[in-house]
Parts: sequence; structure tokens; C-alpha cells
Amino acid sequence: MNIEHLSVSRSNCFDQCQQQYKFKYHLKVIPDRPEQIYFTYGKIVHTAAEIFVENKGERKIKEIVNQIMGGELEFEGSEKIYMLDDDYRRKLYEHTAFIEKFTQKVGFEGEIEHEVKYDLDPPNNKIFLGYIDRLIIKKPQAIILDYKTSKDNSYRKTKSSIKYDLQLCAYALYVHEHFEIEPENIQAALVYLENPTIVNTNFTKKRLIETKDFLKKNFSQIENTDPDKVVGNVGWHCKRCDFNDKCAFYMSEM
Repeated sequence: MNIEHLSVSRSNCFDQCQQQYKFKYHLKVIPDRPEQIYFTYGKIVHTAAEIFVENKGERKIKEIVNQIMGGELEFEGSEKIYMLDDDYRRKLYEHTAFIEKFTQKVGFEGEIEHEVKYDLDPPNNKIFLGYIDRLIIKKPQAIILDYKTSKDNSYRKTKSSIKYDLQLCAYALYVHEHFEIEPENIQAALVYLENPTIVNTNFTKKRLIETKDFLKKNFSQIENTDPDKVVGNVGWHCKRCDFNDKCAFYMSEM
């Protein structure tokens, strides 16, 4: 199948359902339904956080949010703001208020939306691509921050399970190799905005090597999969899939 690059979302998509990957990334089928509202909401929160950090706190984040909601600031998906219901609008001010408080504590240094473009197997151009919400480099240390707008539920990472978070592992791998910072000096954290919680960890060199091996294997597996032989993995996730009305495997189970 086609694979211009690998990302955590693409890897998870392939592992969850190869048929979904085929529709989304191989055939590049454009969904004929609106984007899920939680994606739009996440973009609004991240946009407000980026502008707040860029302005180094000189503008209140509430003011930035008001401009976004008033249509004065455009970004990808800004035209879908009208879809936010009252509950999402309430959460928006609560979540961004925590970002403001948290940012004032950690400071305004570093980069926002730092691009991670990393060849897993040079010079074979097996590219891993991602974006770090906040990356703070203070050699010999580094801090990786990833904001999460998801609900407070059983899927939330803990101090134990975060050590297996593929996205943070991949970002730590990149920081380790690109900036030459030792793994034990890289702090990676998930910043949950719903019932605010910060779960942080660092990774061993062994864990980063395992992550690189997994991503390389995953890239090759996708690349070598025959699109005409994929089988859909029918399950609870199908109800949220943009392509369930086109999927023969899902339709056969209905």
C-alpha cells in the first residue's frame, strides 16, 4: 500500500483496521461527512495555545479564544466553529485557562508545533513525521509536552502505561538522536486538560531502540501489504469510522 510517511495516527489506523487505512491513506478517499467535532475542538485549543505562547503571554488566552470564536482568526477547520455546542464552548474556556496557568509555570521558551521529520532507515527515506506541541531544549535536558483534549476515562495514560506511549517514545527518539540528548534527560509529558492532570516520564535507551525497530517494521509492513488482500477488522470502532458506509466488511455484519 501507499505510504508517503509514517505517523503515530497512521500506524494506529493500520493496526486497528487495514481496510480503514486503505480508504484513508492508500485510496485517499475524501469522507462525505463532516469532520468529527472533537477534531475541530482539538484544533481550536491547540491554536489558542500556540498563539498564547508565541505572544509570550502578553495577550490573555481568553482574549485569543474570543477572537477565534468570533471568527477573527482563521486556521484549518475554523469554519466549523459553529458546530461546537454549549458544553464544548464551556470546556474551551476551562481547558485554555489551564493551559495559560500551566504555561506561565513552565515558561515561554522553546518551540511550538515542532516538526519531527525523521528517517527511520537512512538512506531509504522511510520517514516518520509528527509535530510536538511544545519542545523545550535546555541542554543537557529537554522537555516534550503534548496537550490532550480527550475525556477523562479509563484510556487515560498512567505513570505505568505512559512508558509505552508510542507517540512520546517516537518524539523522545527523535530528540535523542537529533539534539544528541541522553534519554534519561528527556522529560516527556501528556498534559490532560479535562480534569487537569500531567503524566510525565522518561525513557531508557533500550525502549527508544525498541520503538525505532517497531516503527521500521510497521513502515515495511504497510509498504508490503497488498491493498487487494486487506481484511476489515469489524468492531466497536467502526461506528466512528468515516468509511463505514463504503466498507463491505462492516456492511456484511449489519
